[in-house]
Amino acid sequence: MELSPPGYGDNCNLNTALSNRFPQGINTSATVMEYGDVGGQYANVGFDVSNNFDLSTNHTFAIKIYAFRWPDRESEQSSLPQAAGWR
Repeated sequence: MELSPPGYGDNCNLNTALSNRFPQGINTSATVMEYGDVGGQYANVGFDVSNNFDLSTNHTFAIKIYAFRWPDRESEQSSLPQAAGWR
């Protein structure tokens, strides 16, 4: 997760400097962001950028999400039927 300044969150645990355990393919960053749910009704994560996004010409962007189950925790599954494939 190469952000300057780093990302932020509320109602969650957030680590923006976790070593990337799978630096391969399109996921070559040295660090990644780790989100941890704390059981609240909602949570937010975000980041600030120094320049505005020009959405009039570049109106598509992607977020890469890798989700896995910790061996010692219960897992919840989510379905994103509207989600598009990786680009």
